[in-house]
Amino acid sequence: MDNFWDLLKVLRKQAGMTQQQLADATGNSRQELSMMENSRFHGGFDKVDRVFRYLGYPLRPQQLSREVKNGIVPLLETIRILAVDDDPEILRGYQQTFESTQQSGISSLLELLQATSSSVESQKFTIDTVTSGEVGLKRVKEAVKQNLPYTLLFLDMRMPNGWDGLKTAREIRKVDPEIRIIIISAYRDHTLQKMREEVGSHFVFHQKPYMQDELIQLSTFMAHEWQQARELLH
Repeated sequence: MDNFWDLLKVLRKQAGMTQQQLADATGNSRQELSMMENSRFHGGFDKVDRVFRYLGYPLRPQQLSREVKNGIVPLLETIRILAVDDDPEILRGYQQTFESTQQSGISSLLELLQATSSSVESQKFTIDTVTSGEVGLKRVKEAVKQNLPYTLLFLDMRMPNGWDGLKTAREIRKVDPEIRIIIISAYRDHTLQKMREEVGSHFVFHQKPYMQDELIQLSTFMAHEWQQARELLH
């Protein structure tokens, strides 16, 4: 578990929560949260799992310990991303991020998992972009029908000419319950609790503007977890 403390800090900040707020929400003390984020916590898996579960990432200790012990980060051949935003400039930014800086996110993830750079090759991404949630839903339906599902969904929260991010996420989850969702927005029009109730787990709210390396790292981790879940289900 030691290797995921940095991820906890990233997820907490993306959720816009202080240590005290996250502690209150998960039945821990602020001191315990501080110890987790400083790699000094030894209070048991259940407490840690409650924190990650609240943030959308239920942990499986046997899988995590095996992978960390072996220093192996199994990667998908290609991580397929669908980005939905009504601003074409934002969509171009996603394309530039994932088509030109692919290795940097892997390097960050390897550091997080304490793996060596020789254990993986450069991760490949493909990213499709659409400007409305309605079109995004059609793309997801087509992908599922072709047995080529998207791994990740990037969503804006406010899209004035159609569905907002929350409705889009809800409709897409009906078609593909396994897709991992990152709502990337400068606005949080709903509480994190409401968004999670609507969208379910394996969902993150990420504040705009974003740092490229941070988004690549988070996307790679979510894709890695998506792959694990599919292997268990199928």
